[in-house]
Amino acid sequence: SFQSMARNLDRYVRRQGRRLEQVSPKLTAAGIARFIDEGRPIIWGLHSTEVFNALSDTNTEERRKADAVSSGKRSIPPALLATIKPEARTAHACLIIGYNRATDEIAFTDSWGPRFVERWVPAAVAQRITLDEYWVLAW
Repeated sequence: SFQSMARNLDRYVRRQGRRLEQVSPKLTAAGIARFIDEGRPIIWGLHSTEVFNALSDTNTEERRKADAVSSGKRSIPPALLATIKPEARTAHACLIIGYNRATDEIAFTDSWGPRFVERWVPAAVAQRITLDEYWVLAW
């Protein structure tokens, strides 16, 4: 479970002289900005579904090809957004590492290898699959 993982991680972090703090940001670029700007990536509990990962891959690739990353908020068709649903068997954790206010996108990283170091997803998509579990290092 995510709570069990967080407790175990907190034990490790405490041995290093820090502690984890559970937070409740709004899962938007503006909502996570404070933590990222303070240099505190957010441990994020989510449902890592096939549809979510495919959309993240596509969105990340489109960003790489774009001339102007901050060209505006990306529109997700309502029919596509409706296909993004949590699946209990896909519970996962990763780190939120960045944001783009102009496009309301969230950058996250995963432990699955070099291709997953930096991925981008619209906040509206992230909101569909979140477990609403967020942890940061406390200062």
